[in-house]
Amino acid sequence: MKIPDAPFSWKLLVGLSVGALAIWALYLVIAKAAFCTWQEAGVFGDTFGALSSLFSILAFAGVLFSLFQDRKERSKSARIEAYDALLRSIETQLSAAERSGADALAVGDLLAKQRLYSEELETLLTGKRAEPLLSDDALADAFARVPWFSRDDVFSNARGIRERLQRWTIVSPEDVDALVDRTDIRDAIAELYVKELKRDPKKPFDPDAFAVWGGMFFRQGLTPSVREHVRMALRKSSEWRTRNL
Repeated sequence: MKIPDAPFSWKLLVGLSVGALAIWALYLVIAKAAFCTWQEAGVFGDTFGALSSLFSILAFAGVLFSLFQDRKERSKSARIEAYDALLRSIETQLSAAERSGADALAVGDLLAKQRLYSEELETLLTGKRAEPLLSDDALADAFARVPWFSRDDVFSNARGIRERLQRWTIVSPEDVDALVDRTDIRDAIAELYVKELKRDPKKPFDPDAFAVWGGMFFRQGLTPSVREHVRMALRKSSEWRTRNL
């Protein structure tokens, strides 16, 4: 993994410090070579002393800043290497999962982690956070088509919802539109939540639940086995125990 060059401001300050030392040395050479009388040498010495102090301060500041910047760059380099190692590990796990036929939930978790660490690595390398393919506005607009969802609520929690969707490789506006258009998936989730958690039929589930279970149904299908998986997951929740025991 290539580490980015040091920031220009650091290079500039170090260059100024080196230049200050060079000028200091040049003044010393001129003082010895050009002045013959004690009076002339004294006047020059006073001026040189003041400039020398200034240049010394600049040089010392440059050294301190370069040490600080070096420590910062080493820390950044270590983080980049750590993210790079995590991504290589995830790629290995994904290959193993695909060969072994692991379920979509496990693969989705790995894909979500891969995307997360890739974005963090890109942020470190470029110095700016990558914009997600699925923007907050696009996600909020799509989810707002579910009658009981509030666009403002979806927008305020867009990052968490987006991460849940990413587990099922639902990462583009087109993917989200296709999910929201599946009224059969909405009906299946609503039926389970009303029956198992005794939810209000008018507002049976929230956007987070739709991202999790909607994504599962969207990728794995509305099969009896997937429905049963969701049912058993709901029965393990504290809400189910509160309402049914």
